[in-house]
Amino acid sequence: MVKELYENKDKLDEVTRLSIEVEYKDLLKMSLVPKEVLNQADEDITKCYLAWVKARKTLDYSPFYPELEKVVNFNKKLMEYWMTDTLKGFDVILDDMEEGYNQKMYDDFFLKIENDLLPFVQKIIKCPQKYNPKLDNLKFDIDKQKQLTELILEKMGYTKDVGCIRETIHPFTNYYNNKDVRITTHYHEESLFSSLYSVMHESGHALYQLQMDDKYNDTILFDKVTCISHESQ
Repeated sequence: MVKELYENKDKLDEVTRLSIEVEYKDLLKMSLVPKEVLNQADEDITKCYLAWVKARKTLDYSPFYPELEKVVNFNKKLMEYWMTDTLKGFDVILDDMEEGYNQKMYDDFFLKIENDLLPFVQKIIKCPQKYNPKLDNLKFDIDKQKQLTELILEKMGYTKDVGCIRETIHPFTNYYNNKDVRITTHYHEESLFSSLYSVMHESGHALYQLQMDDKYNDTILFDKVTCISHESQ
């Protein structure tokens, strides 16, 4: 059905056409990977996640490493399946994350960031220290952290009218349409800034997604805003 729509995409309205183009590209890429490879990858990724969750509690990451290696090897396989005459090596994975970008473009970008940012960082390091080291040894009540979270979210403009915040192992943002975007955080009693920074980061994702045009609701395009734009905000 997607293939048929793609072949007749010029007859579709703009949003539907763009949606079908994205669907068709994803479908084409997945069709290049054997089903058994995808099934095994799903299993390996799940096992890897569970091993990571356990390692976070025990601080013993040795059982996690072999599971992680399987996931890395799967991505290396993807590079082989998706390689083209013009897209090779690590650029294959980069293009999948941010279409049209390659290693050279990233290297040029980060070189500029380094040249501009490094002198600034060195200047800050030489400034008198204002950070209170006592914060490193204090415990912060979780309930009070939650109250602070609510205050921060309110100041940033992310309200309960458009979403909610819940707890998870590692913070993330889920979005369904521009009227319902939900975020998560993880509270550490010994680290106030861990949750504070993650709340600010995830609410940035949420606020960006809440500003999407209504016409992209209930389409695949709502979830296809570029990674670069999302993370920069």
